Amino acid sequence: MKSATILFLTLAVIVATVYSQTTETLTITVLDHWPGNYINKFYPGVSGIQSDFQPDPTLNPWTAISGDAQVVKNMTVTYLPPSRLISYVGKGNQINKQSKDSVWNATTFSGWFEPIDTVNVPVAVSLPFIKTLVSNEVYRYTYSSSNFFPLDGKGFCNKTLYPLAQYPQYNCDLYKDNSGKAHNFHFCMHWSSYFTYKRSVDNPQTFAFEGDDDVWVYFDKTLKIDLGSIHGPKSATFYAGTEKNNVNIHGFVDGQQYDFDFFYCERKTTGSNIKIETNMGLNCAWRDYCNVCEGTGSTCCVAERDCNDNKKCTTDTCPSPLTPGINETNWKSFCSNTPVTCDNSNKCQNNTCSESTGQCTASNLCTTTDLCKTASCKSTSVGCQFLDKQVCTKPSDRCFTRNCNSTTGTCDELKTTLNTNCKTTNKCETKTCDATLGCVTTTKTCEEKLCQTVSCNADTGNCVYTPVPNCNSDCGPTGTCTTGDKCKIPYCTGGGCYFNNTSPPQNENKCLKNPVCDSATGQFSYTPTDCTTGVSACYPSPYCNSTDGLCYKGPKLSCNDQNQCTDDSCDDVTGECKNIDRICEDGDACTINSCDPLKGCFYTQKTCPTTSLCETGYCSAGECKTKPKDCPSPNFCEVAKCDERIGCLTVPRECVSDDNDCYSSSCDYSAQECVNKAFDPLPFKCQSAAVKTGVAIGAAATAGIVIGGAVALGLAIFGSKKTYDYWKTTRDTKMSAAVDNPLFQASNNSVENPLFDAEAR
Repeated sequence: MKSATILFLTLAVIVATVYSQTTETLTITVLDHWPGNYINKFYPGVSGIQSDFQPDPTLNPWTAISGDAQVVKNMTVTYLPPSRLISYVGKGNQINKQSKDSVWNATTFSGWFEPIDTVNVPVAVSLPFIKTLVSNEVYRYTYSSSNFFPLDGKGFCNKTLYPLAQYPQYNCDLYKDNSGKAHNFHFCMHWSSYFTYKRSVDNPQTFAFEGDDDVWVYFDKTLKIDLGSIHGPKSATFYAGTEKNNVNIHGFVDGQQYDFDFFYCERKTTGSNIKIETNMGLNCAWRDYCNVCEGTGSTCCVAERDCNDNKKCTTDTCPSPLTPGINETNWKSFCSNTPVTCDNSNKCQNNTCSESTGQCTASNLCTTTDLCKTASCKSTSVGCQFLDKQVCTKPSDRCFTRNCNSTTGTCDELKTTLNTNCKTTNKCETKTCDATLGCVTTTKTCEEKLCQTVSCNADTGNCVYTPVPNCNSDCGPTGTCTTGDKCKIPYCTGGGCYFNNTSPPQNENKCLKNPVCDSATGQFSYTPTDCTTGVSACYPSPYCNSTDGLCYKGPKLSCNDQNQCTDDSCDDVTGECKNIDRICEDGDACTINSCDPLKGCFYTQKTCPTTSLCETGYCSAGECKTKPKDCPSPNFCEVAKCDERIGCLTVPRECVSDDNDCYSSSCDYSAQECVNKAFDPLPFKCQSAAVKTGVAIGAAATAGIVIGGAVALGLAIFGSKKTYDYWKTTRDTKMSAAVDNPLFQASNNSVENPLFDAEAR
């Protein structure tokens, strides 16, 4: 027995070491709030509103709410929405009432955890958690402070940014702790992250909190810790691994990831306490360029300060935390300066942003410098129309083109080519332009004389008479053979007078038909071709072509209003122009039918907006619907997820084994699979039956059943299972101190003695 005692003491010295610890810093966003004295500045027009944060602490009845005030349950929603924004569901208007929740209403509560300009100021705060190894790959994270004032001198308490001369009603020096030291007592924080549930019998996952004031903790968006209202230090613990009939009562599945949301507010003097202890990890789905866990960049980026391009017609925004390539040093280069979009739904106006004012200014599109047009707005949906002024009193015809001069606004009358060319050098004929018939030729008529031929000299225009040879003129005295009909040509033969009809002159105009001689003058007249019968009133100048004798409609009346969104037409009966709004329809219920006054109909796919970054809108049979956004994983070892606050992202896959107490599991990027590996040394509970039997039987163990060397053997024999498990966890840790008896002595400080076993004692 003596040798066994010596062995035990030797082993005790070896294993009785203080646990080595490290620090892991978590940076989160804390919102500093104005106290009650200044609240009406931010809720204009709302009478009687009060702050949810303590105003001047010398004022009653806030001071009547003592540190012993009770927790108020059910102030907030039981389940968080996908946005993970907490909402107030309490009674409201409970400020200044003892043991109530001290919340004015849901509106004031909504600003507790959401950045709102002038209501709060976001500040990045780093919390150093003590990281302690408690078992194989299981760490306990602890943060504790009985003097939790992370915003002293920051936020609204930064007197450089918020001097008392400018903000006399806000004075951080008024708010003091029990020792009389001034602090910033008005702040809230929302720590969001995620955890991977890992089933463990030896080290079930837990989250414990102790402190004041309001605390709400949600796991998988479900409220599990509810410590609402103003109160002294209160505690609560959530046991994530609780099972019933080997089934997790919270619905957690081994290896699955779940959201974690921690909401905390300090609202009143005189103390501020906080203690967080968990073995569920300090995971961040992302860190923004301010190094804030799941931050939005608000703690370091102020758009109007850091992203200002000094252009009034752009909207300056801070970059997204997930912007590829962004980091803490270059984030300003990723700022966005989006041009202001002005409403141009009124197609008769052009709405643009004024660089001088930054405001959208509308200009009239329905104007023209063409003095021959009238400009007007047909409708805001169709746009402008430009109609011809009726300046010319006559329409264009065969002889003249008549058009309005856009510069002078008067009618310009120009000869047509036909009119210009309607002339002759033959003095025996005249040519004139007829508006309908075109170029008309009139031939000179010479008086007929007996036994003489008559012709006209083209050069002189004189009638030329030539005796007809052998013409018998024995009909009597001159003038005997005459008639009053000048369309008859007399001739005498055999002593008798005879008359022939005068032949019409050669006619080049085929639009003149049916020549008729006028007996009084001997001139021929013609019947012009009628081209007006059956012609639409929209063709004001029908004509006959003198070359082919055919009728043509001539130019159609122009009804073009220079707007592609109207169907222009002319009434065939009245000649009135009609400009009817064009119906744009492609038969697709999921397109938006539109019309551009310059280009006409066009069709764009209907955009189905969604307020969620994790939904995709789409159109089906003309109706907008939504579906979950597809966030593809780049590989097996990275899990894709969608966060309502930021959209698609990926986080490392945390693998689990069939028994997390005996095996570690990690994701192999090369093999793209989870790989399990037994802990070395293997925990006592995971040893084979033979090993456990050998350890239990001291003689057999001494005889040589090797677990991990003589030290492990001795620990197993004398120190029980817990001693063995501690050895295998800390076998590489150098000894730093010894205690009297590590098996039976509890820790006398904040560090747990891993060998102490109350049950063993």
